Amino acid sequence: MSSFVIKHYPDEQLQQRINGYYAAFAAQDVERLMEFIGDEFHMDDYEKSARRSVRMLTSPSRLLAAGMVGMNREDFKAFNEKMFGGGIADVQIDCISLQGSSSPSTVTALEWAMHLKLNVEIPQLAPGVGAGEKVTLVGTSLLWWNEEGKVCRQSEHGRVAWPNIDIEKMRKPYLHYKFAILPPRQ
Repeated sequence: MSSFVIKHYPDEQLQQRINGYYAAFAAQDVERLMEFIGDEFHMDDYEKSARRSVRMLTSPSRLLAAGMVGMNREDFKAFNEKMFGGGIADVQIDCISLQGSSSPSTVTALEWAMHLKLNVEIPQLAPGVGAGEKVTLVGTSLLWWNEEGKVCRQSEHGRVAWPNIDIEKMRKPYLHYKFAILPPRQ
């Protein structure tokens, strides 16, 4: 099951971008995902359990390595092709909070929980979780937009969730905003 939907966010253009971007990720659709990525794209993925070079993704003995720093557009595409090409399945992403604007040169912050099944063991991503097992990751994404409305920079900060995590409880501080997400500051 792949899903991701944010509704009723005050900045409708941002809502459309975020929904499209994360829906493409959840659907594991690399070509659609790349439609949201600018030519000048730069990404740093600070996964808690790993600090790996982006060059690891080119090694035939490695499916992928979380914790990549310095990915450009081509690296990002190759990384996702490998990951979606058999590494993970059944991706579901829950938005916990969203803050930001669709304006160029602004940053958007998104807190998320990602539930997925590992098709292969990926110790750099989820130590102790074997192939065929489900895992939940929690984290934040920071995305910057270029003039064309595409992601030009992205910073990921995530980790394997602790046992018995309660995503709904994490959302409680935001529920008074009516839509379980933060509105942009005025």
